[in-house]
Amino acid sequence: MTFGASVADRLTDDQRSWFAEFIAAGEYGIALEMLADWLSEADAPVFPAERTEAAALSKSMGNEERVVGPLNLCPDHPG
Repeated sequence: MTFGASVADRLTDDQRSWFAEFIAAGEYGIALEMLADWLSEADAPVFPAERTEAAALSKSMGNEERVVGPLNLCPDHPG
């Protein structure tokens, strides 16, 4: 999941640890949902390509609303 790696610099150490645990446990949908929630709670900027990747991943996992909704609250990354 490259989306997780690309946004890792916008997460806390604890969040990165939780994300790794979800992935290790095979809980990919929860991991993606948590990333979206953490980013939106921190008002972290998101690149358009990251938003697109997260939307595609969540659509394939069936949790699009729980991922895209929070990410839509994030501002666009200025870079």
